[in-house]
Amino acid sequence: MEPWDAVEPLAQALFQNGIKGIFAFDVAVVPTRYSFEFPVIECNPRYNGASYPTLIAEKLGIEEWTALNLSTKYRDLASLDLSDLEYNHSTGEGLVIVNWGTVLEGKIAVLMAGTQAYQEALQVELLARL
Repeated sequence: MEPWDAVEPLAQALFQNGIKGIFAFDVAVVPTRYSFEFPVIECNPRYNGASYPTLIAEKLGIEEWTALNLSTKYRDLASLDLSDLEYNHSTGEGLVIVNWGTVLEGKIAVLMAGTQAYQEALQVELLARL
């Protein structure tokens, strides 16, 4: 079972009852003997943390991506060199900074675009720089 399998019927019911716009479900990840279950915890009728990378991916036409919130020793973006990791629209691969304001607290939110193998290599390089 995939996470969206648990929420799709709920999303359809909300829509049919007049909910429009952005909303998100919080789900738990519960391991079972052979897979996982994703029970729904709550519905938030607002933008949430997943909304921003989702909207960025949609706007850029990125089909395969992962969003991460990471810690960094840096407290400003000028100290962090990501120039050769940046998203390249022609290849559909690279890094997009989703939330840069949190760098003041030593955190940064990023979207990694590309194949799973590319994202894994990108994450290794990114973590080495943070």
